[in-house]
Amino acid sequence: KKQIGVHIPIATPRWEVNVIGMRVDEALPVVEKALDEALMGGLDSMSIIHGKGTGRLKKAIWEHLAGHAFVRDFQAGDSHGGGEGVTVVNLVSD
Repeated sequence: KKQIGVHIPIATPRWEVNVIGMRVDEALPVVEKALDEALMGGLDSMSIIHGKGTGRLKKAIWEHLAGHAFVRDFQAGDSHGGGEGVTVVNLVSD
């Protein structure tokens, strides 16, 4: 029998972490772990879902990302991707 190889493309992994409802001191370690996992998984970007709320969580996350060695840049999600309630992080790739 002749075996036929079929190539099935693997979906691009999309990594997101949801920290809605967490306090800043709870959320930052979760964000850090997600960044580590995204980097180890070879991803070039990920999303952090923090919601809008008072803005305190977003502000703390943005301050954390600004000093992060493996973060190239970040911005709020677009209108289809959660807007101000989501931060899209672009990671430094090798």
